[in-house]
Amino acid sequence: MKRLALGALLAFALLASCGEERSPGAAGAPRSAPVPALAAPADPSRAVPPPEPAYAGAARCAGCHAAEAAAWRGSHHDRAMEEASEASVEGDFDDATFARAGVVSRFFRRDGRYRVETEGAGGEPATFEVAWTFGVDPLQQYLVRVPGGGVQALDVAWDARPREAGGQRWFALHPDEHIPPGDVLHWTGPALRWNRQCADCHSTDLRRGYDLARDRYDTTWAELDVACEACHGPGAAHVAWAEAAGRGEPGGAGRSLPARFPPVRPGDWVLDPGAPIARLRAPRGERTELETCAPCHARRTRLREGSRPGEPFLDAFRPALLEEGLYEADGQMRDEVYVYGSFLQSRMHAAGVTCSDCHDPHSLRRRAEGNALCGGCHRAEVFDVPAHHHHAAGSPGARCVACHMPARTYMVVDVRHDHSFRVPRPDLSAAIGTPNTCNDCHAERSPAWAAEAVARWFPAGRRGTPHYGEALAAGRAGLPGADARLTALAGDPSVPAIARATALSLLERPGAAALRRAAADPDPLVRLGALEAAARAAPAERLGALQPRLRDPRLAVRSEAGRALAD
Repeated sequence: MKRLALGALLAFALLASCGEERSPGAAGAPRSAPVPALAAPADPSRAVPPPEPAYAGAARCAGCHAAEAAAWRGSHHDRAMEEASEASVEGDFDDATFARAGVVSRFFRRDGRYRVETEGAGGEPATFEVAWTFGVDPLQQYLVRVPGGGVQALDVAWDARPREAGGQRWFALHPDEHIPPGDVLHWTGPALRWNRQCADCHSTDLRRGYDLARDRYDTTWAELDVACEACHGPGAAHVAWAEAAGRGEPGGAGRSLPARFPPVRPGDWVLDPGAPIARLRAPRGERTELETCAPCHARRTRLREGSRPGEPFLDAFRPALLEEGLYEADGQMRDEVYVYGSFLQSRMHAAGVTCSDCHDPHSLRRRAEGNALCGGCHRAEVFDVPAHHHHAAGSPGARCVACHMPARTYMVVDVRHDHSFRVPRPDLSAAIGTPNTCNDCHAERSPAWAAEAVARWFPAGRRGTPHYGEALAAGRAGLPGADARLTALAGDPSVPAIARATALSLLERPGAAALRRAAADPDPLVRLGALEAAARAAPAERLGALQPRLRDPRLAVRSEAGRALAD
């Protein structure tokens, strides 16, 4: 992350709201009541800020939404974080041991509580009580409290996969290296501090409550899992409205939840006779669902506390672009990037597909299994046949995901699929060194072999078709002529916005005209990319293009404009 100069920090403070003030609760405490409204100011002409919306809790929601609550119970959202108990702990705490690089960790129970003896922050063995479980499948981590209100995730985790798949064992998250105490990646260090790294996405309405002067956390939450209001927003007013309506009282505020999701119906997609792929019956004019999923399914930086479901994603977060180290040059995922940035590149996203077209939003299960899921919109007799996939029917290579959703493994055992739904391009592997799904399986063969096979199978296919990855690779390498290719890419509206924004961010010498156009682009990601490029433009060009962005509708763009103009 870029280090901000003092001027940029001052500009950020002036341009970007940093969220509402909240009274800190006890360290690690749930909030069962809304925080009181701020005291009235001395000047009676100033309005008193309204009280913050209150959370009702999943149990209250279930009274009216029983089917949704039943689907949610036991889901990965429900079990994202739980108090350590017989019902939640998956790991072996029957005096089990795990040794790595001379450090022996022992997992046991005492007085009905789960404990681990392992290397502490000072390098000496110490015993810690496990307070919470973190996740459930394919691995489960364990959280312990440390002084100063902090919560740390152990770097020895439980492999929750079945034994026949290699699971039911303790394993190290960094198996190939010894991480000494004091290192940022040691389990007692900031990289594994729950409060700052992972708490947002495993709880509901989390507030870190970090006090810089005291160097401590007073972290609070509404619920200790990803519950109903994590996606729908605070619901106490809605519950009050529903209860009043049940008594026959007049309706009032609260009928709608803060985040309103239009229903996803099978009839939204129409597979016309003879058409190979379904079309959307009517355009979807809103992005509420994707904007609500994005904060936890994107590689991003939080810009302010207190964001609410349903708000535009870039009003509280700054998403990563297709940055080197995170993504391959052609946009395939490399590091853990959590789906969003990949999905934005897909033709499915461009066609109007949204998360719940494929995933049930409450159980999180896929709406169908295997190729049947894709077959809902892609005619099976066209795509789910050897004439298309060129593998034996029913074989691993015949699965849609094998070619169009390449998998990468993170945290040693967690296999995740790329959601850019791209066609295999081994010709790009030969040209710019990016991976491809053909050689993922046929590792003993060359990309040239795979490219020739694809060209033979699909003579009218995409081999030789320009791909934005070629321009991005040139920009990353600083090749001659890269700026001209990046500028052309940034101005092409047929290219995914995240790729256009990345092209801008790679420009060495952005032209004034291209900078002005990109800074006024309708897509906020493209505007964000323009602001990154502007840091390398002449001051006069920068000022003319970026000054209007100080009043941009999106906080991420305003804050980047402040940084770019700070000098």
